[in-house]
Order: sequence, then structure tokens, then C-alpha cells
Amino acid sequence: MRSSGSGSRSRTDHPVLLYLAGACSLALLAAPTLAGHALDRDQPRVLAPLVDAAHIASAAVWLGGLLSLVYVLPRATDAGGARSAAVRRFSSAALVAVIVLGLSGLTRALTELTAVHQLWTTSYGQTLLVKTALFAPLLGLGWLNRTVLIGAFARLRRSAFAEIALLAGS
Repeated sequence: MRSSGSGSRSRTDHPVLLYLAGACSLALLAAPTLAGHALDRDQPRVLAPLVDAAHIASAAVWLGGLLSLVYVLPRATDAGGARSAAVRRFSSAALVAVIVLGLSGLTRALTELTAVHQLWTTSYGQTLLVKTALFAPLLGLGWLNRTVLIGAFARLRRSAFAEIALLAGS
């Protein structure tokens, strides 16, 4: 089925591609857990991989949603109610994702580190300190986006771009 005049295909023409993309996404989501420290012998056998997967999935939801706000949503909808509804839905999903991200990160740190001094004496601890230092301003930007800028899409989009830049650094 062709769309009017553009020559592009609608996504219903190739539903198999949607399933393939979904399967690839799940494989990419599992890859860091399978290749990382969550499966080390000294880690809790069931807890560490589950928490690691939750951490990666929540980061993917947050970053993917922000990328959609910045790049996809402006081209997909007009400035009307559909855009506002999409922003509000993402805001709710992002709130849950950030909570899961923070809790799973804390849980992973507690399973990985056995003493406080490891925060500055191990590379994992030092990385954790940097990620925590980046997470704090991200929380502030997220709060600003959710409470103040949610109705002002152009400003929200600029702020979301700043969040993306900080997330890329973490």
C-alpha cells in the first residue's frame, strides 16, 4: 500500500520487519548482561543478571524516548493534541524508567562493592562516582522537563537534547 504521493511504504506492508527489529532489540538488550560482570561467580546468581537487565532496559526506555522527542515526534505530528499526549505519555514512562534505573544501579553497586573505600580505589567505583555525578543533573533536567516545560515543546526539545548529551557521557 502506498501513501499519497510520497512513494514510501506503510509499515503494514512488511510486518515481518517489525518482528525482526523487535527480536534484534531484545538481543541487543541482553548482550551487555551476557557479556558483563553480572554473570561473574561472586555475583548473586539470579539477582545480578535480572537487575543488570532492568538497568539496561530502563536506560534504553529513557534514552530512546528522549531521542524520539528530539528527532521523531517533531516530524511525526503537528503542534496539536497528539504531540502533547505523546509527550505526557513519555513523561510517565520516563519517570518509571528513571526510578528503575536508580534502584537497579544502587542494587548493582551493592552487589559489586564490598566496602565504601572501593568507590575511589577501584575502576568500577570511580566509574560509579562519575555516573552518579552525571545522574544528579539528569534528574534536575528531567524534573524541569516534566513539571515546567511539558507544555512548551520547543523548549522541552532543547532540554531533552541536553539530557541526551549527559546520558551519552554516562
